Amino acid sequence: MRITHVVASHVHNDHVTGDLELARITGAAYLVPADANVPSARVPVSDGDTVTVEEGPQLRAVATPGHIPHHTTSVLAEQGDPVAAFTGASLLIDTVDRPDLVDPA
Repeated sequence: MRITHVVASHVHNDHVTGDLELARITGAAYLVPADANVPSARVPVSDGDTVTVEEGPQLRAVATPGHIPHHTTSVLAEQGDPVAAFTGASLLIDTVDRPDLVDPA
């Protein structure tokens, strides 16, 4: 299997992720929300943008602001039909997530 795309849902300021390094070592396209402050080489994606993976499935960017204003979900579609959504967030059961750390309020 060859990695062709690495997708970041949002910039992580509270922990380290390996998405940029994975894109670098594999030569994959690094898809990052367009309004995220990322100083590295990337393919900026905005709400509604669609990227075709090879000659098959498509990834559609969906703006899902929440604890990060630029948070973006990627919807995977095969032959135009959505089959999965990659939120880049955790599923929390019987607990709460931290509040928005980037909102001055």
